[in-house]
Amino acid sequence: MLKRWKLFISFLLLWVGTCHLCQAQDSILYDLHFEVNKIYPELSVSKTQFRDALTLRDVHRFFKSDCNAKEYYSVEISALKDGVFCTAKGSSDTINQRQKELIVNADSGTEMVVKVFFLPDNTLQNNEVKEFDFAFTIHPENDASYIKGEEKLLEYIKAKAIDLIPYGSFKNYDLVSVKFTVAANGQIVNPHVFWHTEHKNVEKLLLETICNMPPWQPAEYRSGKKVDQDFVLTVGNHKSCVLNTLNIDTN
Repeated sequence: MLKRWKLFISFLLLWVGTCHLCQAQDSILYDLHFEVNKIYPELSVSKTQFRDALTLRDVHRFFKSDCNAKEYYSVEISALKDGVFCTAKGSSDTINQRQKELIVNADSGTEMVVKVFFLPDNTLQNNEVKEFDFAFTIHPENDASYIKGEEKLLEYIKAKAIDLIPYGSFKNYDLVSVKFTVAANGQIVNPHVFWHTEHKNVEKLLLETICNMPPWQPAEYRSGKKVDQDFVLTVGNHKSCVLNTLNIDTN
């Protein structure tokens, strides 16, 4: 009888030890990583980058493939300058001095509209002039920022959301992303889940955390003009391919 009890206790200790080991391993896996990153507009450059730009490909990385031109007829760049819509023309994909001056001196936050009239590079006998257009923006010199600083922002999100997420909600490559906009007045607007999780309570918790954030310092141009800027909160496995769809800088 005594031997049976010893054998039972041995099995019990082994089972308890195995459970603790599994929980410890799961805890390591469940150490939730989270970040808040700025979302870059699809086509945008800083003023410094633009000053170094020589061709349209420097502001639109797919320009050569999207606009397969054999010959250029006209390239127009338009923007608001002192509230007036102005246009500077060129005859190639090279950004000329007039075009560069217009963009550098354009009203802060305005879109630069590019229209390219070209002859396509194909073998058709009756080749017609085509039009290709796109728009890009110049980044504000000062990005939006959490008034108390980045460290306090992460502390806020950890305390209000991350620490309250139920154990086991995230596994393997699970990732959830919540996009939001810091408006020109510093308020948080348009929070929404971009990449979902199966746990709706987690999504609700993250949304409430973003909605209840204190106001930010909005993005601002050197001219003093304040503008909206988009951000995203990502929680979970940051090796997920979802990150490639967000247009953020993770370096």
